[in-house]
Amino acid sequence: MDNPAQERHLSDCSPQRWSKAALHRAQFTEQTPLTVFVATTTRIRNRSIQHTRYKFVTLNRKKFFGFPSTAIGTHKVNISDAEKTLADALDRPEYCGGISQVAKALWNAKENASFDKIVTYATKMENSAILKRLGYLAERLDLGLKDSTLSRMTHNLSPGTSPLDPRAPKRGSYLTRWNLLVNVPRKTLDEWKREF
Repeated sequence: MDNPAQERHLSDCSPQRWSKAALHRAQFTEQTPLTVFVATTTRIRNRSIQHTRYKFVTLNRKKFFGFPSTAIGTHKVNISDAEKTLADALDRPEYCGGISQVAKALWNAKENASFDKIVTYATKMENSAILKRLGYLAERLDLGLKDSTLSRMTHNLSPGTSPLDPRAPKRGSYLTRWNLLVNVPRKTLDEWKREF
């Protein structure tokens, strides 16, 4: 967002975090967002500014952290750090292009992101589904997580079942290791690999 008109119109939306565009900004995906999702703790009307659609998503305060202040143009905005971006994507994959794009982002982040920090963020967000999705995808993609990180993840799992994709039909195979309903075909998860 290097456009002064966009900066001016959105500068009143503090506190803010540019979560949808954050995967693209962190170079975890090449997918350019058609809609920028802005996380906030207060209700704000959606708006379009110079052909870009901004959708405001109201978050619970306990999920609103991990976003250092960054200068864009002449304005300071809060953009989530890499690990919070990934935790948010695992929390709400529908705002990041779907679970396949989240898998791609994890793959692209595997060398530079701290998966231990993602686990810390997921625990702080109090959403065990983040850990379940991360655990499954980490093993599926062979991300090479440390045993200590995997142990922290399994220790913090809730007993209930969570879907891999919250928007997909609630049918598929159940993975007991992660208390996860794998409701997305493997070929869908691997779509992004065809780009390489």
